[in-house]
Amino acid sequence: MPKKLHIIALIVLFFFLLSSCKEEPIPTEPNEPTPPIVVEQEIKSMTGLDNITITQNDYFNPLENVVVLNENDEDISYLFDVIGHVPYGVPGDYTLTYDLSYGESIVSESRIITVVAGTINRPINPRNSLTGTQVDQASGSYRINSASDIAHPVNPQRIAPDLLDMAVPSNGWWTSLLVSNYGGGNGIYTNPLRSAFSNAGAEITNPGAGFVQYWNPDGYNTMANFSLALPDLYVKANTLNAGYETHVIDYSDTTVQVAMRNVGDLKDHMVLSYTQGSPYVFAEVANSASPFITLAPNGSAGFEFYTVAGDQVSGSSYQGDGLVVRFVQKHIGYETFRPAQVGQPIYGDRYFLISTPDETTFTIGSTSIAMNLNEGNYFSIAAINTLNDATFFHDHGYMKPLKGDVSYVVDHETSLVETTYSLAVQDLKGSSSEVVQYLMPHHYLMSDVELEDYTFETVRGFLKLMIGDQFKTTHNFNGLLPAMTLPTNSEFSEA
Repeated sequence: MPKKLHIIALIVLFFFLLSSCKEEPIPTEPNEPTPPIVVEQEIKSMTGLDNITITQNDYFNPLENVVVLNENDEDISYLFDVIGHVPYGVPGDYTLTYDLSYGESIVSESRIITVVAGTINRPINPRNSLTGTQVDQASGSYRINSASDIAHPVNPQRIAPDLLDMAVPSNGWWTSLLVSNYGGGNGIYTNPLRSAFSNAGAEITNPGAGFVQYWNPDGYNTMANFSLALPDLYVKANTLNAGYETHVIDYSDTTVQVAMRNVGDLKDHMVLSYTQGSPYVFAEVANSASPFITLAPNGSAGFEFYTVAGDQVSGSSYQGDGLVVRFVQKHIGYETFRPAQVGQPIYGDRYFLISTPDETTFTIGSTSIAMNLNEGNYFSIAAINTLNDATFFHDHGYMKPLKGDVSYVVDHETSLVETTYSLAVQDLKGSSSEVVQYLMPHHYLMSDVELEDYTFETVRGFLKLMIGDQFKTTHNFNGLLPAMTLPTNSEFSEA
């Protein structure tokens, strides 16, 4: 028996020694991430830059039907810089120059826009009303097209027909303009400006920082920020009647263009261009002698007029390429206190800069400014903080944004989202300046863009100014919630 136990012990020892002599596995490195495939930037095709003839009084958009496809078949026409302008109300030949850089490609093309007298023809609304259809899929179903038993949004009636080949935006900062004339009078906020349409024209107002209103419902403190609804000025063409019509004729991720027409008339008497973050509203007219500005006296102690250089204009007429209007001690808010007290009004000066072509004649009334633009058909209006800011903003007041693009990429290794904001720009005067734009806090706090020493206080916080047509932001993206609460109504079935 002891001999047998001895043999068993030797066998166990042998296997133990054998196992201890086995080679330890060599630790392996974790899989290296596959490097992304880099595709060289290139322009695959470019169309829409041919010479073209347009009908007099029919507004011309320099990027209409212009398409530039890159290596991913994406339209990058938002990278264009366009030099020149087209007085679309005056017959003649006008040259526009288009510049674009992308990868190693540099594009510089010129085209001639010929304006001729004639009858304006525009296509009718091509959208059709379709009957409701039910689509069965797996254990469920869904409905497509329109159905009489379902409440549908109002059909967009005030948008150019050529913009109806894709889904129409329905919940944007300007989309009330699609469904009713004047957009129902709703405010259009471009940060920093507010605009709205009425019989008096297009309102342009500096809403400022507003004031804080306090409440104390049931003993709980609450608060909200408000801006006074006191308009600053209205812009209009003297060829427009009361009850004129507004139509959206172009839009992009950050821009919208609105044409002002008389009822039953296809002529674009005035076209306004709005851009998120732009200090300016740009206007173009068919008749260069038609634009005028009405100053709203409510809440202001009076008006003063200055040249861009800061000299006060005392007469009723001035000729130059710009004018500054000072609203003397404008009512801009109220002193407020907790829990729910409203005190004395707050007053402050407001300044507006009007930038025009050279040799513009300004005829100044007590509450009005009539303009004969003479050498062009365009002008811009900007709110500025002080008279000293006029020269800077006047230098950049001819760079009109044409088209905005907001695109993002997600880095799945780092969970970072990089968003690029780009603008195509038209240099109306050939001033060789650069476009400027205000960034909101969630832009400049997440960007390394270089900022200028100009800020603008609004209800959205302090805006900060940059020079240039592109900036990027970087944000963390930590994913979405993996689940949501199940419905409890009787119509819901888990199956």
